[in-house]
This record gives sequence, C-alpha cells and structure tokens, in this order.
Amino acid sequence: MIGRVYFIPFDVTTFVPVTMGNIEEAATFEISLVGPEGNSEPHQFIKSLRAMIQARAAKAPLKDLAVRLKLVLAAETYYIDAAGGVLEVSSKRTFLLQKTELRRIERSIEGFSGVVDMKAFSRAHGGLTAPK
Repeated sequence: MIGRVYFIPFDVTTFVPVTMGNIEEAATFEISLVGPEGNSEPHQFIKSLRAMIQARAAKAPLKDLAVRLKLVLAAETYYIDAAGGVLEVSSKRTFLLQKTELRRIERSIEGFSGVVDMKAFSRAHGGLTAPK
C-alpha cells in the first residue's frame, strides 16, 4: 500500500493561500512510502502519522487557507492546517493536534530529506499523483 505525504512546514508563512486544492503543487516535501512487500499494510511511518492525527477528536474546522499537510492512504485523505486542525475527508471528522505533535510530525518528515528521494515516485510515474 502506498502512502503519500505532501507537506509545508507548519510555521511557514505563504504569500498565496495554500488550500486543499493546491497543497500538492505548493508542497516543499513530497514523500511516497510503500508498505512491506506482500503486505497490504501501509509503511510504519504512515501508520504512526495516521494514529497521531486521529488521536484527539475535536470540533476544530480546517482553516482552508493555511493547509500545510495532506496525507493520502488508499481511500483515506487527511488535511492538516497550520494551527493543527485536521479534517478526515471521507467521514468529515475533525481532530486537533497540539504544537508538540506538529513539531514531532515536522521533524519526522524533514528527517527524510537527504535520506530518501522525495520525488522518485512522481518521476517514475510521469508526475502521477493520488486521486483527489
């Protein structure tokens, strides 16, 4: 199973609003991770990211002009805004991340830089992106 992460650091201020519609093009980091061979489970990092995102249900509407992260996993898509608001698209459920969780996510994603080829999947598949 392929998991995709599109990310702009949470404290970055942009001149143009980053929304659910343009986060893929605006992302500073794009990571595609494949789960273990012969297993329909997502990569361990994607599993832990999804668990962290879903940990604290809250009525926190997504600030659609400040989207900073998009996680795509099979039929699930999540968006996170700069303040930690999370939207699970399929169910419309919302969650809230604390600043410490945002920093942990940011450090984890930035840790992939220089270790993995961030754009390899897109190049190998002609710029193929996940369905929106």
